Amino acid sequence: MARTAEGVGFDSLWVGDHLLYDLPGGVARGPWEAWTALAALAAATERVELGPLVASTSFHAPAMLGRQETGQDRPPLDDPGQPDRVGRVDQSGG
Repeated sequence: MARTAEGVGFDSLWVGDHLLYDLPGGVARGPWEAWTALAALAAATERVELGPLVASTSFHAPAMLGRQETGQDRPPLDDPGQPDRVGRVDQSGG
């Protein structure tokens, strides 16, 4: 999918970095780990820019985020942000 997006002219791909996704029916699930997904996308694409939708320091240690970002083959686009809901802080133990 990433190669197709790049091939049709997308300039960037973004991966959600949220603790949980709330689904219909009260179901919540965790997403794939964003930084690992970004590394895989970097290996599969050549030109498209990559980035996390949110890189929240509420449930990621800032030093670890910095290390994950600098460990990427291509520098990611930055979107440092906060959790989408106040409850996320409580759910992460922060």
